[in-house]
Amino acid sequence: MTAPIALLTHIALPVRNLAAQLAFYERYTTMRVVSTREDPETKLRTAWLANERDITPGGARFVIVLIEGSIPRDIVGDEMKEEFTFLTSFSHLGISLDTREDVDRVAAMAKQDGTLVLGPMYRNEIVGYIRLHFLGSQVRGEYYGVNRRRIVRTRTKQLEYRTWKLAPEVDIPRDATDSDIFSAVIRYVDDGRTEVKGRFIDDSQLIMLGPYINWRELYENNLSRKQMPPSMK
Repeated sequence: MTAPIALLTHIALPVRNLAAQLAFYERYTTMRVVSTREDPETKLRTAWLANERDITPGGARFVIVLIEGSIPRDIVGDEMKEEFTFLTSFSHLGISLDTREDVDRVAAMAKQDGTLVLGPMYRNEIVGYIRLHFLGSQVRGEYYGVNRRRIVRTRTKQLEYRTWKLAPEVDIPRDATDSDIFSAVIRYVDDGRTEVKGRFIDDSQLIMLGPYINWRELYENNLSRKQMPPSMK
């Protein structure tokens, strides 16, 4: 017997002051309140928050439920501990913004308001990139990186040409579809991870945009040009 299809719909968090929490999300995010409720029996007050893009005529795909009030002991018993604090250990809610500039701007607003706990901490500094290209019926990737002895966070980096083939080439069948070619590109990137151990390859933009690219057209144009890497010309 297998489990039925499941869908994560919400996460519920207890709060001391619901109004203050809603004011926080209104001030620093574009999330919207999609529903509020006060239970006449338990006196619990709740508010449902969702991303604007997730709100549909029928509701929202995913929500954060904020709950204010005492635990109804007649429902849950006496074992459940009533506690209001920061999320413990590494527990947290993640909210994305479009750019680092947006992150800095929101942090500056919070600092001015006196609500900032920790400022922005940027990780995974850019130390190189992979130029993906087709060579005949293969996917290859040139690798450019910084001088490992001169990685400085506060200075504009000069990226140097390292190699014309970061990982072994991946073959593409002549009758490959858009999906087949995209899969070959992703496979090459994944193989490249083993060649740059200790480095993080951020392929999030590739994963997001890949399904909308006409890979077959790019591949056929390459075959007609018979392009060669710069180092082999």
